[in-house]
Amino acid sequence: MRAKAGLLNWLPKLKDALMIETVSPLVPKLSLFLAIAVATHLMMSFGQTLIHYTVAHHPRGGKIFRNHINFHHTHYSDDHLVSGTYLGGEGNTTPYFFIPVFLVGGAAFWLLPLNFFAVMAGTSAASFWAHVFLDKEYHSEKSRLQRFAWFRRKQELHFVHHRQPDTNFAVIHFFWDRILGTYRKPDAGYTQETVA
Repeated sequence: MRAKAGLLNWLPKLKDALMIETVSPLVPKLSLFLAIAVATHLMMSFGQTLIHYTVAHHPRGGKIFRNHINFHHTHYSDDHLVSGTYLGGEGNTTPYFFIPVFLVGGAAFWLLPLNFFAVMAGTSAASFWAHVFLDKEYHSEKSRLQRFAWFRRKQELHFVHHRQPDTNFAVIHFFWDRILGTYRKPDAGYTQETVA
């Protein structure tokens, strides 16, 4: 009887030990996948900010610069920062952002193991989608995200860019503007609520 009780107490310990052995190799791999995803998203966010800063708002950007300024910043400027439908698709710099993304992605495909490349490609697509989605939502009169304080804060920072085009080039992470020295807080008393 005593031996049977000892055996029953031993079985859960063996099961826990086997579980630890099974899970532990997954933890570093998942951690690495998470690190790749975070690094990829930050690189995409920085790339978007840098292209917006150095190409879309500088004459050296040529056609990209003219399209962005003449369409997007013409449709959304001063006190007209939102609309019922998104305007300025012609001035969208998104297609030009694909060039460096595909160059880096092509190199990564040949240099990284396939599972790492898959995480990087999936994260790049999600990050890119988030950038386009947020920019459209910032300029939408009836954005579904208006109920969230984080969104309203980011929207205000984006609107600073439309009022002061040499500031706040980021769309998702405005800490890049702090690093680039282009960050500007919204002016006190001049918010979306006072414009609408």
